[in-house]
Amino acid sequence: MALVLVSIGCATKSTDSDVPAALVSELRGAEQPRSSAAVAGEDAVAVEPTYGIPTIEETVDLFLSHYAQRLGAVEVHRRAIPGGEEITLSSPKLKGSGNEPQLLVHAGGATDDVIVLCHGLSDSPYYMRAIGDRLFAAGANIVLPLLPAHGLIDPDEAMEDGNLGRKWVAAFDHAVDVAEQLGGRISLGGFSTGGTLSVHKALREPERINGGLFLFAAALGVGRVNENLAWSFFAVPQIAKWQDGHYQGRGPNPYKYPAFPQFAGLKLIDLIRDLNRMIAKAGGPQQPVFAVHSIHDAAAMPEGIANLLRADGVRGVSIVFASNPPLEHARLTLAEDIELDPTNISESETPARPRAFPAFEGMIDLTLSFLEQLPRNVAKRAARMSQQDAVEQP
Repeated sequence: MALVLVSIGCATKSTDSDVPAALVSELRGAEQPRSSAAVAGEDAVAVEPTYGIPTIEETVDLFLSHYAQRLGAVEVHRRAIPGGEEITLSSPKLKGSGNEPQLLVHAGGATDDVIVLCHGLSDSPYYMRAIGDRLFAAGANIVLPLLPAHGLIDPDEAMEDGNLGRKWVAAFDHAVDVAEQLGGRISLGGFSTGGTLSVHKALREPERINGGLFLFAAALGVGRVNENLAWSFFAVPQIAKWQDGHYQGRGPNPYKYPAFPQFAGLKLIDLIRDLNRMIAKAGGPQQPVFAVHSIHDAAAMPEGIANLLRADGVRGVSIVFASNPPLEHARLTLAEDIELDPTNISESETPARPRAFPAFEGMIDLTLSFLEQLPRNVAKRAARMSQQDAVEQP
């Protein structure tokens, strides 16, 4: 594991243009992800991927089925974008653009790489879209799932569901099912809770994830706020629900709920503890790990990713940004400032406008460099898809 500490902002006068070159140089000189044989087995051989039968229409139907079950009436919207199309699922229950599940699919259909990118607790797919756009431009198909209880106009009942944690896992599993129809090498990634779910899935079904893990401020250790919640009076679920009150969906930020959900926070802590139990029992994920974090992050403390990369068998690179002023948790994946919704700002409120991460493009350069260095071995995946072809053909 290699750790790179990068300072940005006034203290060092670093700029977006000079950060990438230095970081990429450091990354390429660091310990490399394990070889194809180490990831796929010593007897693996590199082969060109062969993809299964599903058409893009069948893949869209699979994507749609999950959300129709969750949201009821769902419409499919398909829009041409450079290199392919954007497929968006809308519902009257959702807040609108940026809060909807999406696929970014290349014109040729299945690609060598497909990456699931999942958002965090209380936010939406918008928070992973800019990263998804860059990875799509680099040749990967992208799955942007929407977690249960998120993106909703009225999330109160959904956020109080006692099975919420299990439903997050099921939704992420479905996203991987969709991804398997869109490419040969499956990678997982996410912001905050999305990073938690990525590692959780990689530990549960390592044979299905033959790419890498892309973790952006991943919630792998309960941060100071959540730690206090877990061991406080509000750790009692019913008290946490009382503290949440009638949980509101609309707020100044159109892509994020206006308050941290206390009850759902307990479910995230349960998920992190389950993940840590799996690591203690069987070691860390087999897949190469790329992790980016702010050293000032109090919501998902950097010690969590540091502990992951110290676990048995883990190979990867951790990029830790130190900035002046400190970089807040929710800014790490933002390529642009977010325009606040004035219709949801009361006269007594003066909310801060969410600002873009100033070193976003440098972070993306590193992300793409790591993707390029992932082992190209997809033998197991290709063999399984070929077997599927044989079964499905008349």
